[in-house]
Amino acid sequence: PPTPPPPPPPHHPLTQHDALPISRLDISGGSIEAESGGDGAAGAITVAVARGPLSVNIGADGEPLSGSSRATISTRSTARGRAGNISVTASELSVANAEVTTTATATGAGGSIEVAVDGSTPLRLIDTTVSAQVNDVPSGVDPSVGTANIILTAPAMEMSGDSEVTARTTGTRDAGKIILEAATVELRDAELTSSSESGATGDAGSVIVHGLGGEDAVADWVRVIGGELSTSAVAGQGGNIAVTAGEIMLQAADISATVSGGETPGGAIDLSAGTRLDISGGSIEAES
Repeated sequence: PPTPPPPPPPHHPLTQHDALPISRLDISGGSIEAESGGDGAAGAITVAVARGPLSVNIGADGEPLSGSSRATISTRSTARGRAGNISVTASELSVANAEVTTTATATGAGGSIEVAVDGSTPLRLIDTTVSAQVNDVPSGVDPSVGTANIILTAPAMEMSGDSEVTARTTGTRDAGKIILEAATVELRDAELTSSSESGATGDAGSVIVHGLGGEDAVADWVRVIGGELSTSAVAGQGGNIAVTAGEIMLQAADISATVSGGETPGGAIDLSAGTRLDISGGSIEAES
């Protein structure tokens, strides 16, 4: 009689701890969401392409897709649980017409956002919002605990088309920091802002731009064209702004650290250029 076929291998369904190797990921519109409405934390969202490109609303020609819906990656807490963290990494990363957000609207801690390119190509953000919002801290908790920081890391960074990176507080918890780490940074009609909104008592966070390799690293150059770097607060303390690069070029750029309540200290502005600082139009203001 014929030899019977071997039995099929046992089936092991994927669990949350399994990972699928991905060499390319294209996202067009749609949403990826995690939410908590209770005491437990919202789930974290991790999007990782270890050996290839990740594109969001980007066509085969490398340009933004025409007519695509806005793509969203978001976590949210509406109660005491913390908002989930978001991590997006790829060897190439281009994003257009999209939102990456974490939001805590009650007393839950904020969710951090990390976006990184581990290859040699620029991180490109076009008409894209990256934002982290926090609200209140429970009674007796330090307001600087559970803030939602945003960290973008890449060999080069290009933000354009009204892109914005924002960290804000609407309550007693402090807003998070915004940190850009890259050898070269170009902000063209783009904004980096950390704010303590009207009615909030938490402090604004800092906006920091420096090179790869840690907070003391110096970027090769930073160029801001028609863009904005700002921190603002009403009742909370202001946030600092620090840019460290060999060359800093500001063209019609607005840089401001303000506190409008008049009772708390404002933030400092530190533009540290090693060899060149060019300013053409725009404004640099620190006010309390």
